[in-house]
Amino acid sequence: MRKWITFTPKNETLWNNQLTNFCTCFDHSIILTNNQQPLPGPYKSLSSFNLLAGFDALETISCKALELKKRLKDNDWYLGFLSYELKNECHELPASRKKAFIEFPNLHFFKPRWLIRQKEGIWQIGFSEKNNTETEALAIVHQIEHANTSNSRKSESRATIRPSHNQKYYDTAFNKIQKHIHRGDIYELNFCIEFTAENTSLQPAETFKRLMQLSPMPLSAMLKYHNKYAFCASPERYMAKRGNKIVSMPMKGTAPRGGTKTEELEAHKRLSTSQKEKSENTMITDLVRNDLSISAKKGSVKVDELCGIYPFPNVFQMISTISAHLKNPEDWTAPLIDSFPMGSMTGAPKISAMKLIDQFECNNRGLFSGAIGYISPQRNFDFNVVIRTLLYDDEMKKISFWAGSAITAEANADDEYNECLLKAKIIAEKLL
Repeated sequence: MRKWITFTPKNETLWNNQLTNFCTCFDHSIILTNNQQPLPGPYKSLSSFNLLAGFDALETISCKALELKKRLKDNDWYLGFLSYELKNECHELPASRKKAFIEFPNLHFFKPRWLIRQKEGIWQIGFSEKNNTETEALAIVHQIEHANTSNSRKSESRATIRPSHNQKYYDTAFNKIQKHIHRGDIYELNFCIEFTAENTSLQPAETFKRLMQLSPMPLSAMLKYHNKYAFCASPERYMAKRGNKIVSMPMKGTAPRGGTKTEELEAHKRLSTSQKEKSENTMITDLVRNDLSISAKKGSVKVDELCGIYPFPNVFQMISTISAHLKNPEDWTAPLIDSFPMGSMTGAPKISAMKLIDQFECNNRGLFSGAIGYISPQRNFDFNVVIRTLLYDDEMKKISFWAGSAITAEANADDEYNECLLKAKIIAEKLL
């Protein structure tokens, strides 16, 4: 059990910045933060804190998905991530012959020496009395309060971004994917483009701070794994577990909010009445229901909300909420293994969609389309979907980010390709 000490930062905004800088000093650190207030709907009921940050690993675990439960021996907190390639273990698929531009392990968790959490204005630092003392914990708080928040290094020249697919390749792949759809092999496929740059230097802490200012989201994260980073502004929850209950919130359907109240109302109506968006969302909802039913108590899978419209900074999102109760509460990793990766990032049917993704996407997705989150001592957990994320290798000076869209029978290649370019342009212009 951890001992928790309450403390009061003099300036919360400054403290957050100092904490971000401090976490970049360790080989293993994760900051999970909700930057959107007030939280809409289920986001509020499932939120356990506004911020959870862990750093300085007491133990690290990289293992097979099926080994995770027995490898987490202590009733303690673990923070970590699941990369997209974990799908091959979960579904007995062949490993991709393509490499990720920035490589992360398929599964990695660490037990932090220090945990910082904040909820409703109350700040605490948690530590194990087997390893540290209250005096040392208060010294860490003092160190964070005096952490340097200035830019310690300057970025190099503006990054030259290159897409993994040019439009000619994209059009060819798009047409082949639609032929699979027309044949009935799949109904929908999430086809993505990776955008990369080399010889590019970033200031990790400043990049995450800027992302949080530009795009405050409820499931944001900064991850550091040795010299590699993920800066994530995700609005999508992959899965949360509270007691015996599991909840997934797949997101399909987006609309810009507009600049005026009238434009907002029109955008909300357009999205809520779009048959295309509702069809895509419903398709993925059915996929998630099937995934959860594998480990769920019979008859417990329920769609709590279908195609709800939720406001986020700059956009409305169409989100469904599906819940279930575990048939075997001791087997708490089962719903993760049965449902990974999330259907919103693959398509339906999932196995067929993943095979086609491996065939047509030029690179391995790596951490993109995976999940970042935590596991509590009670074996509750919460994981986001790694989207709207910038990946950075500080040693190799490489960056990567992905953009994609759902290909259906009605989709148009030019529209989908331009949507990917627009998403990439926003990231490149605002963060790089």
